[in-house]
Amino acid sequence: MIYVVGRYEEEEEHFISTGEALFKAFFKVLDTKTQTWHTLPANYSEDKGVFSAGNSEFVDGKLHVVPWTSRCMAYNPKEARWEQADRVMGAFMSQNAYCEIDNVLCSAFLGFLRWYDTQSATWRNFMGLPQGFFSYSCHQIRLANFRGKIAAFWAQNFPCDDDDDDDDDDCDDKKMIWCAVIALDKRTSCEIWGIVESLDHVLTVPKDSNLVKALAATL
Repeated sequence: MIYVVGRYEEEEEHFISTGEALFKAFFKVLDTKTQTWHTLPANYSEDKGVFSAGNSEFVDGKLHVVPWTSRCMAYNPKEARWEQADRVMGAFMSQNAYCEIDNVLCSAFLGFLRWYDTQSATWRNFMGLPQGFFSYSCHQIRLANFRGKIAAFWAQNFPCDDDDDDDDDDCDDKKMIWCAVIALDKRTSCEIWGIVESLDHVLTVPKDSNLVKALAATL
């Protein structure tokens, strides 16, 4: 199943007459076996902004959607209904810097790799990783589930030499894309260790390039 949530502007005439956009939510699912789309209930009365952002992930058998307000709503496919989820869960689900691995939600935020403990509704740091794994010079961090491991990508500017006046220097117009593969070792119910298996500069790109999203394809 592939779930799609979002919103669209319903009436152009309403905007013309009032100057305010009138949005309507939509929620659909694609049955990959029959290749058929189905419309699902999008009753989100408690928070009309729930579909204003595209941050979502499946955890504990529910589709969690996080709007910019950081409230977190969850769709229960077995009961075909929306419910309020833990607000704390959505705190670090932003900018595609998160992924799910073996029903564990992982996130990179403010230099730390964290995971969400659903039992205690708490974000915890991975053990075994250097404090502030991502330095402040790292930006556009993106995570993906790569064969049950975290694949982390991020951009970093080339270090510049103040005495180097060469206009063609990489630091002037290019940046580096780094990749780390991190295995997870869950030792207790509230302790997960991160083991860095690889860490490499994998690509050089123009400085104005943007790292949008990391995806792990299954072939």
